[in-house]
Amino acid sequence: SERKLYDHALPELELALNKCRKDLGGAFPQKVCIFFGIGPSKVWDRFAKLLFDWFRAPALEVHITDSTEWASIRKIGFHPLARMTEEEEKRFLQCLETYTNR
Repeated sequence: SERKLYDHALPELELALNKCRKDLGGAFPQKVCIFFGIGPSKVWDRFAKLLFDWFRAPALEVHITDSTEWASIRKIGFHPLARMTEEEEKRFLQCLETYTNR
């Protein structure tokens, strides 16, 4: 989506993202999918919840530009169900179940 629409959220989101660098082994993937505020592993929890607080969308795709010192968010967008891989769809359904049982 248009970066201008979420520029105000980036400082807080990038801070949360960079706090999980060490637990991710020092590097970030180019893209991460967050479903219902739940990341691909526990390491992403703080960032994923914050992202969901800012953007109440069931499936978000975050594109990350990583340098050795600081990871920045290049793009945040919706992740359409029709474009999900089988693995992503499976995780999406698990996250949906977790979310509805809270």
